[in-house]
Formats: sequence, C-alpha cells, structure tokens
Amino acid sequence: TLLLTKDGRVYGMGNNKYGQLGTGHKVNECHPTLIRELSDIVKVTAGYHSGAIDKFGSLYIWGSGSFGELLRPKKFVLSIPIQDIAIRGFFGIAIGHTSKNENRIYSWGNNTFG
Repeated sequence: TLLLTKDGRVYGMGNNKYGQLGTGHKVNECHPTLIRELSDIVKVTAGYHSGAIDKFGSLYIWGSGSFGELLRPKKFVLSIPIQDIAIRGFFGIAIGHTSKNENRIYSWGNNTFG
C-alpha cells in the first residue's frame, strides 16, 4: 500500500516482497514508512513494482520488474512531462503530453503475453 499526503509525501506499508514500498529493503512494513526520496508527488500507483509522478511531470519507478530491481525510487528523465501513470502486476504505463498537443504513451513490463 502507498499513501500520498496532501503535501506530496509518500508512505509505504504492507507486503514488500518485491521492494515495491521503496524503503531500501524487502522487509514488510506494519506501519506507514516515509519514502524519503520522494517529494512534491501528485500521483502514486503500486503493483509488484511502484511508480509516482511529481508536480513537474517527472516519473519515478521502484521495486522489481523487467527493468531490474530498484529498492529506492529512481527518477526517469523523459522528453516530456508525464501526466498519468498506472501499474498493475508486472506491467506499467505512463502518458505524457507534448507542447504540440501530442500524447505519448510509455509502457514497460515482463511482456509474457506480448
């Protein structure tokens, strides 16, 4: 479980088998634990890995997945700001909007079913 506060801080709690809480280890957390690397966050989403978007449109990913294992949030620098993100299981998708009114979709995952 990820909790997003009104002031843009993120807390993780619960199962952490895949590092999806972003706490730097794979130990389960019984109480909300602050993810110190994240601030000014506007959206979070979780699966076997987790993700977040900050108020500037930066994308953060952590946990285990096709990208490897990230026990702390990693910022991914993309060519456009990200507006939305969704993660389910081992698959993730993010959408951004260019200044020319074009949408870009980014996706990642284990690609088991193509």
